[in-house]
Amino acid sequence: MWAQAKQLFPFLNEIRDEDLRAGITTARLPKGATAFVEGEPCRHVAFVLDGSIRVFKSNPDGRELTLYHVTAGDSCVLMWASVLADARYGAQAVAAADTDVLLVPVPVFQSWMQRYEAVRRFVYEAFAQRLAAVMLLVDEVLFRHVDQRLASLLLQRTGDEQPVLEATHEQLALELGTAREVVSRILKSFEEDGAVRLFRGRIQVTDRDLLARKRDGRT
Repeated sequence: MWAQAKQLFPFLNEIRDEDLRAGITTARLPKGATAFVEGEPCRHVAFVLDGSIRVFKSNPDGRELTLYHVTAGDSCVLMWASVLADARYGAQAVAAADTDVLLVPVPVFQSWMQRYEAVRRFVYEAFAQRLAAVMLLVDEVLFRHVDQRLASLLLQRTGDEQPVLEATHEQLALELGTAREVVSRILKSFEEDGAVRLFRGRIQVTDRDLLARKRDGRT
């Protein structure tokens, strides 16, 4: 466990051995399991060793908007904000895949922040990176049409060597904070234009240049 954790989170190498044994455990979150609940305090700080956690906001109508994914080598900045400000967690967090996490009790993590510069540097750098990503998300939600955001998402999640995205229309709608019917309609138009091919639970990108033009609003 520690070899993997120290490789993913180099700041752990700066922490004394006795401070790494203070109630720290690992856990596996099966896909769909809740990691953190909005409005509740955090009792542990979780560092992802493998898998993915989706952090999102939802409204009373059930509409969801994904804020970001926490993957291997990362941790949740909203969780840190909750812990450091002694506040309640500000979103929902659910395992998007089977996920292994390193769990550090809140008092232990708070002591690390006070005692170790490497921990503070890791946290502050992650805050800066995540804030930039969330600001980009705000810009997309406010100023870009759903079809542009969907094209951007498809380009991000696929590549020349892996052109197929395993995802349902419902899952994409949750990522974008819109309705499944909207995603289905846009994907159908993308298919008619030759940018993608649609299968059950899969989307194949067939023309990345065309999809890029749709992302940029040039078609």
